[in-house]
Parts: sequence; C-alpha cells; structure tokens
Amino acid sequence: MTFYDYIIRYMNEYDHVSNSEKTILRYCFEIKRFVKNSSIEFRNELNRDIELLVKDEEYRFDLEIKLNKNFQDIYRNGYSRILKILSYYSSKKVTHATSLIIDNNEFRLIDLFILNKNLTLELKKLLSVSLLNLTPMTQRTTFKNLRKLIIDSNSFSNSNSLEELADKIDISVKSDRKTKYLTNKLRDQKTTILIGDTIHDITRYYKLNPIVLSQYNKININLKNKIEFNRFFRFSTILNKHCENHPEDELKIKKYGILALVKNEYEVLIKLRSYLTTKEFNYVVFIVEILTGEKFNHEEYDSKCLYIMNQHQYTSVIRLAPLYKKSANFSFEFYQLFKQYLSNLKYAELNVATIKSNISNLKNIFIKFSESKPLENFGLKILTVENQSYFREIKSKINEQVILGKLSPNTKFTYFFSLKWFCEITKQNYLKDYDESRNNSNLAKRDLLTNSYNQTELMDILGCLIKAIKLYKDDCSRLLVAYFALIQITTGMNISTLCSLENTNKHIVQDPINKNIYIFKFKKARANHATETHIYFKNSKDKTLYLFLFIRDKLRQEILKKAINTEFKTDYFFIFLSRSGEVQVAHHENIVKKVNELLVEVGCNIRYNSKRMRKTVSNRIYKIVLNRFSVYRELLQHDFDIFVRHYEELNITESNEKIAKGTKALEIYLKNREICFDTPEINTDNIIQFTPLGNCSEPLIDGITGCSDYLACVFCKNYSVVNSEAQIHKLLDFKNICISQMMNISSSYNEESVTRVAITEFKSRIDYILNLLKQEDPKLYNLATINYLPNQYFSL
Repeated sequence: MTFYDYIIRYMNEYDHVSNSEKTILRYCFEIKRFVKNSSIEFRNELNRDIELLVKDEEYRFDLEIKLNKNFQDIYRNGYSRILKILSYYSSKKVTHATSLIIDNNEFRLIDLFILNKNLTLELKKLLSVSLLNLTPMTQRTTFKNLRKLIIDSNSFSNSNSLEELADKIDISVKSDRKTKYLTNKLRDQKTTILIGDTIHDITRYYKLNPIVLSQYNKININLKNKIEFNRFFRFSTILNKHCENHPEDELKIKKYGILALVKNEYEVLIKLRSYLTTKEFNYVVFIVEILTGEKFNHEEYDSKCLYIMNQHQYTSVIRLAPLYKKSANFSFEFYQLFKQYLSNLKYAELNVATIKSNISNLKNIFIKFSESKPLENFGLKILTVENQSYFREIKSKINEQVILGKLSPNTKFTYFFSLKWFCEITKQNYLKDYDESRNNSNLAKRDLLTNSYNQTELMDILGCLIKAIKLYKDDCSRLLVAYFALIQITTGMNISTLCSLENTNKHIVQDPINKNIYIFKFKKARANHATETHIYFKNSKDKTLYLFLFIRDKLRQEILKKAINTEFKTDYFFIFLSRSGEVQVAHHENIVKKVNELLVEVGCNIRYNSKRMRKTVSNRIYKIVLNRFSVYRELLQHDFDIFVRHYEELNITESNEKIAKGTKALEIYLKNREICFDTPEINTDNIIQFTPLGNCSEPLIDGITGCSDYLACVFCKNYSVVNSEAQIHKLLDFKNICISQMMNISSSYNEESVTRVAITEFKSRIDYILNLLKQEDPKLYNLATINYLPNQYFSL
C-alpha cells in the first residue's frame, strides 16, 4: 500500500461518531489538497510504499530531498504532516531522515544535503560525536552558528572534506576566536592517548574499530620506562607502514583491532618477520606479548628463522629470508630439517656455537655457490642428484674463490667441514674433491700463521685492555669485560667453557684445609659437557685467581646493584650491563662483542678473536704478564695503576733482547746447535725414534748414528711429544731433577753466566711444553701429576 492510498483509505474509513481525534484526519485533508493543487509529479512522489517509508531511512531520505528540491512550498508547509501521518501509522515517532537527533534536539541539515550530500553525511557523523557532551542549549547555539558559517562561506558545495572546508573558511572569513572555535569543530576529532610525555594519535585505527582504544590503554599501562616507550613508538611506525603496504591487513584490524597481529596463527606477525630486522621485529613482539599476556613462541610459528637456545637461555637466531629469495622450496625443506634436528638436540651434549656456525655456513654456501633452479627442483637432495655434479660444482666454486684470494683457506676448510656435517645429517655421500689433509705439516704451519696473533699484536691488545681498565676504573661493567678478556688470554680457555662458570659453592670451592687453594669447575661442551677443573693458588706467580676473586667479591655485586632489571637472577659468574642498564649473562656471542666494543673505545685497531687468541703461540708473553701481576698482591687492596706502571716498563725491545740473549747462550751451551723455539707437535704419527725426552721425527740415514744429545731435544725442530703419563713424567723428571741439580752446580757463576742463562731457558721451555700438554688434556695432566714419582727417568 502506498502512502497516498493510506491517506484516502483513512479518510474514507474514518468514524466521526466514535473517533474524537481529528488531527490526523485534518492532516490527510491538507495532503489531499496539496495533491489536488499541485502537479501529477507530487502525487507520484507520494505513491511510495508506506512500509518502506517507515522502516527504510534512505528511502524516506530520498523523498525528503526530492520534495525539498522540487516542491519547496509544500515541503515547508506539509512535510511535517507527512511525518505525523507516518508516525501514527507505525505507532512510533518518525523524524526527518536529513536531520541529526541528539536527545530532544533536532538539527536540520536538509539545506546542506542539497548542496553536498557526501560532505553533509560526514558532518552529521562528526557532529553526532562532538555535540554529544555539550548541554542542550550549547548544542543548539553551536550548531546554529556553525550552519550559518558553512552556508555563508559559499565553499561547502565544492569542498571534498571537512578539513578542506575549514581551511577555506579560515582563508575567506575574517578569523576571530569564535570562528576558530567553529572551524576546529569541522576538523576531524582525533582519538589520542598519552604515552609518557607524548600525545599519540590512534584515530586511524579507532575509526576502523573502537576496541583499539582499550587495547592501546592496556599497552600504555604496561609501559614502565623511556626504553619501553621508545619500543612502542617504533612499533607504531612499523604498523603504520605495514598497513600502507598491505591494505588487506588493515581490514583485519577493522575486525580484531591490534590483536589482528596474532589471529590465524600469527599470520600478520609472521609476515612482518619476513622483512623486518630482528631488532624491529622484537619491537612488535614486545607489544604483542603485552596484549596477549603470553610469550610469543618464535620457534613454532616462524618458518623464516631457526632458533637455537644455549645453556644461558639465550636464543641465537639464523634468519633464512635471504635463502628463501634464492629458493622457497629448498629453504622450507632446509628449515624443516634443522627445526626437527634442533628439537631432538640434547644441548648438554653438543656445542651450540658449532651448530650455529655450521648452519650459517650452509646457508651462505647455498646462497653464494648454488643456482636457484636446481635448488628449487631437487631440494635437500641437490648434493646427491646427477652423480653429485651440483655438489662438485659447489666445491669447485669455493676452491676457485680461494685461488682468486677472495676466500681464505681456513674459511674453505670450515665450509667443507659444514658440508660434511650436512651430508651426515641428510645421509648423503660426502664428495672429497678439493679437500686437503689437515695433517699436512705445511697446511698446519699456514694455519698457525694465519690464525694467531704475533707478539706485537698481542702486546697491543693487552696494552689497550689495561688502558681501558685505567680509563673505566669506576665503571664496574666495563671493568668486568676487560678482566674477562685478561682471564681468557692468560688461561687460553675456550669462551664457552669460561662462560659456563657459576658463582656457587659447587663451582668455586675454597680448600677447607689450605685457604690459599681455590678449585674452579667449568663445563666443557665439546667433551659431552663434562666438568673441567682448574686449581689456582694464592701467592703464586699466576695472579689470575685475583681477577676471579675481584669479579666475584666486588664487580659482580656492583653490577647487580646498578641493574634496572632488579628481578633478574642468575648464578652465572660473568655478567655485564647492557646499554639500557639491564643485566646480561656473558656467552660466546655477546662477550667477545663487548670486548671489541671496549677495545674500539680506547683506540685499538686490532679485533679481539677468541679462537685466534687460543691459537696464538705467545706463552712467553703470558708469562711476562703473569709475572708482572705479582707487583700487587690483591686487587681489592691496590689500584690497578700500580700494575699498569710496572707493566708499561716492559716493551718489545726488552723482550726481544732477553730472548736473543737466551738463544745465544743456548747455542754456546749446546755447542752451536741450531735452536728452534717453534711449538713442538703433539701426535703419534711420524715417530722415527724415541729419545729420553720425547720423540724424534728426523729420518735415519744408513751408516750414520742418530743424534744422542738429549739436552738439545726440546729445542730441536724434529722434536715432538705424545700426550701420555710417561711423557709428562719424563719432562717433570728433567725439570725437577736434572735442571735443579745443574742450577746448583752453576750457583757459583755470576748472573750473566752463559750456563746460568741457558739453564733458565731450559726450564722455561720445559714449562712451555708441559703447559701445551695440560691445555690439550687437563684431566690426563692432573692425573699424571698425582701419579708422578721422582727419579723414574733421570736421577743425576
């Protein structure tokens, strides 16, 4: 039934006797009169479905607009009657579809709709919020003034946005306080929150879904300091850029708010991870963990990264995004293989640093030395297919880079080692092309030269460490890093092993009988996580113990007091403060980085490398340094400057003069035999004959008797040792019996005596060889010293 049909039926069926209400009837007669006096077009407009006029506001809106445009007199005098009749018909109040209703106030917008429908709809939405909190009188006054200002500006019809309209009004109308107030009402109302001292605009996301306001408030409550505020603002920048580049994810925010990041198994978060740096990604994860109240499980959801956790609960990350660019299929198989491998891994039995190094090497190998197509086609089987042709090509390219000088021989060896490890895991045959024997003496010498520091480099590093100690004597964190480096240099211990030390009575034991003896227990990852024991004595030449005690009794406690993360607890011995002031546990990755940062700060041009340091044949320098520690008895009671002043008295020239003097004395004492200070080999191969002090690898010539001057053995280039109890006992006998008696015989000689100097060099050389054997197998060495009985081999 149409609206006009309803009017006619109402008039015909009206009962004048029983119905005393004549208002609606009067309205019907007035509408009928309008129809009679107007054109047929007006009646056609009234022939609209009455049910739709009541229920569909857009349908009623269309009627109102057309009546206003084409029948203004009727609209002014009769449209209110039409609404009254519709209200009576529906038994509920029907209002202007073009008006804004707030409580009992009705704000007419019909004139504005005629000028610009889209902009008026935007204005209606804006006013429904901005006028809501005002008093009814203020609402009416504000709207009246604003409406007049808009119409008088003559800019409403040709403006594309309310902000543009406001700008035009500000330019064309003389600006005063009242005008400024009204134009500000036209500008979009911003939804903001206060983060720290900064007002942060979240209007964009609030418009998508108002729930984001409560989500941002939750984030804000959980931000505690400037560092966390900064993380939030970095997150906000990342989210804005992501939504601009991925509008499909902005639609997810419209549905879930900021929690869209974690929906569909972290789909959006993982997409962010595919191109963000680790640092940027961690900003996002930080906010996600606040919103969800849960830790994000990187390992479960992130196929672009492999996560390796070490014994310090620190997670190392290997990013596979560059490999995915090379081949998505190969990369996913690579990820699945090592994810499974790492999940089954018993970290206590393997070296985490080696695992990470191998996986990183393999990633680089397949990126640099493989083609995308075969990687995509064959996946992990690329080393086996087509008679290992691709495997051969990879190794050929690596070898070629070495020949061209673009890759070091040692890097080549580590690459081949990683490929061999990969073949073992994937059960593929390893190809031996381009391999070199590691037992080759020339290769060993080359490695020795390329992977160790020379005396000048080592002294520079030591000098800079001591410079840092002087400069940062009031900085407990930097001091601990410097002392860590000194301990690693003087002990030659592996970084991972050294970092395994814990500050507990179980790992640092003071002998209950002799308080000058301390027993330190470390965990050695490469030896099935077995315990490695070191014994240190007070009042000995080796003052490394005092470094340990100074760290334990002073530096470590100061660091924990200064830390901002006071809730952090750890038993690990070596700790330091991050740049943000949080306690960090030292491990094989971060401590070397901190040492290098410290060296750079004091102007050192040589990078600290723990592997090179361990390989460095500079025990003589260690002894110089250790002896100089005796200048001060306890670090707790003396300033380090005391040590520094004495240490700086040493110089390379003085050291070289002493070495040259000792070498000349030996040549005279050993009747001009050639003196060799190189590191003797420790092996069981290439033994031609046994000597009283070890083994000899010099070939025997028929008819010529072998060398029998055993005193010269330890300085001979053909001398080698076997790490056994018998070998250690021989050297101990030689040192403790022969040399001591020879020293007594030469006691009447003056200090510059050739014999006395030569015997001193004998003693230093034996100590050096014993130290090599101790470093290679501490357990065997300790057992040998326990079982040692004097005079088994020498009894002069």
